[in-house]
Amino acid sequence: MSQIWNLYNQLYTEQTINRIVSQLARNLRLKRRPFSVLLGAALFKWEVEKITDEEILNFREMDEFLLEEMMYFRNNKFVCICELDRYQSSDDHKRNSIPEQGLVNKLIQDGWEAIIKKECIQVWRKAFPDSYLYEYKIMGTFYDVPARTFFAVQTDIEYRKKWDKLVIKLDVIDKENNENGCEVMHWVMHYPYPMYSREYVYIRRAVISPETNTMVLVSRATDHPACPVNNKYVRVTKYSSRMVIRPHRTYDDDGFDYVLTYFDDPQAAFPTTAYNWMASSGVPDFVEKLHNAARELHKQEQRNKPSLAVSKSQNQKETTQRTTNNLECMYM
Repeated sequence: MSQIWNLYNQLYTEQTINRIVSQLARNLRLKRRPFSVLLGAALFKWEVEKITDEEILNFREMDEFLLEEMMYFRNNKFVCICELDRYQSSDDHKRNSIPEQGLVNKLIQDGWEAIIKKECIQVWRKAFPDSYLYEYKIMGTFYDVPARTFFAVQTDIEYRKKWDKLVIKLDVIDKENNENGCEVMHWVMHYPYPMYSREYVYIRRAVISPETNTMVLVSRATDHPACPVNNKYVRVTKYSSRMVIRPHRTYDDDGFDYVLTYFDDPQAAFPTTAYNWMASSGVPDFVEKLHNAARELHKQEQRNKPSLAVSKSQNQKETTQRTTNNLECMYM
């Protein structure tokens, strides 16, 4: 302990050492986790790795234009965004053209190409820099569940373990001290035999912004001393995901639009075309799994509606007290 203390005195300031020791002591009292895990958690560089308010604002602004365009078409009785092509080729479009920075034009200008257009969903992809892989953007609309429920399905890890059969392990391994901060997740995902399962260590932050009526969930890969690389799983080191959700009316009414932007490199040794085919079909399938899980959760909420109403009123009271830079942060 003396050697460790002397080393820390050389590496860190007194303020940082005090923070490390206090966090370590608090975790030992409350969680009784192994010392090595607690030490690793104490040394995690939140100042460097955390998802900041500025990042959330930037990510949200990038997709708000797409949400506005989706709302425009829906309000003009183009129920699904897949109606876009028909609208563009109609005579009405020639007389009353959409601005040049419309949905499709904007995506094409940014380097995206459409690969799937189905009812209420579009999938676009763009070559990822310095890689043979693609980043994917999925846009869609659901009418039968509230935005809050869809958001909760993705942030409630215990519920995720029930509806997602590919989850081998999903735990929070670290969390910022402040209530509105980020979480570090450890996720192990089953891959079909004979491939090894994939392991993700990522940081995430969930944000609700009443000012723009949006909900944002941002995740990206990170390293954490409490979860070192091992030979049991294949560690995925390049992973990012962000979803922006906008309800049609309120968070608790049925109906919302969403934009999901996703990339990961699973380090799989199979042909590029095969991987890209699986990704282009697998990501929309996952969104449908989210949808089905949200519908089931919504049914449960309806059955427990009296108690749910009390919970929501308390939730609203709490969230009005926690606002920073027009960002309301809440773990569902």
